[in-house]
Amino acid sequence: MADGKISLPDHYKASLAPQGIKPSELPDNLYFTFCGDILGSGGEHYEKGKDFTLTNACHMANLHYSDDYAESLAMHQLAEQGWSCDLSPEGLLKGRDDFLNIIRGHYIAYGLQYSPWAAALFEEKKPDNLKILLSLHSSCGATMRAAALAPHDLTLEQVFPFFAITHTNLQAVEAGYMTWAFAKALLDGYGFYQAYERSLTVAQDGRKLASEWLRKYNVPVKKDQSVTGSVIKVLDTQNPYAVTDDMKEDGIESHFVQSSVMLILSQIMDKGMEKNGAQYVVEQSLKIGGDPDTICSIAMSLFGLQHPDLAKFSLSEIHLPVTN
Repeated sequence: MADGKISLPDHYKASLAPQGIKPSELPDNLYFTFCGDILGSGGEHYEKGKDFTLTNACHMANLHYSDDYAESLAMHQLAEQGWSCDLSPEGLLKGRDDFLNIIRGHYIAYGLQYSPWAAALFEEKKPDNLKILLSLHSSCGATMRAAALAPHDLTLEQVFPFFAITHTNLQAVEAGYMTWAFAKALLDGYGFYQAYERSLTVAQDGRKLASEWLRKYNVPVKKDQSVTGSVIKVLDTQNPYAVTDDMKEDGIESHFVQSSVMLILSQIMDKGMEKNGAQYVVEQSLKIGGDPDTICSIAMSLFGLQHPDLAKFSLSEIHLPVTN
């Protein structure tokens, strides 16, 4: 720390220290998620964003990471333990508690940074009530933590419980699988466009798993919108708002967040802006709004996986102001 500022790598190290974790013990994608979470935290939710510079973003950043990183870290920790759970409502209730036990301290301390759905989901005790809540939970929690699962050797079916403990809604699961598949393809050495095509296919496969679950447990489909269709429409129009008429209603919904992420990443590629990609991710996430910290954390994790050395260098150059 110098001159009242701290670098992102040092801040990451300091943030993990209370848990006895060293950055070197975690996959790099979690660092990228953390940086996106912090740098995107100064924007407003449920409304269109405003023009921000990276400097503005640093000055407005909340130094405490939010649910974006806390839940991503929990996904990694569960996957590392070989965790899974029964997909019955009773099994998902137990799995939900396994997840909650990991994030509980952070959730209690920073509950206001979590989804407005969080309290109902985490406090529900009856399996039959939980299965309804899971089907209605269409916001972006599944996709915001999906990249954390990519470094682990998991099949399509094995990934589903990691989403289903909080989301069985079709659009939420579809978005989660899109991010997971995209991240996994990048880790496997595929280029951007190959990873994108792969993510569209896997997203539909994941959606089918969620649809089968809803049918098996007699849960009606609610709050659904095609994520794949939304992404294609937004990329075609280059307009993140092409899939919503009401930001207060859709700002944190999976279809909006996912299409915004893919728009930012595709623009970096199409405009050859990789060198300034990390900065572009931050500024565009805040400009789009809706759920800027989540858009930023997902987009930064995926940009970092595609360009790890470049992203690490760019992020190491960013310093955050420290207030006493």
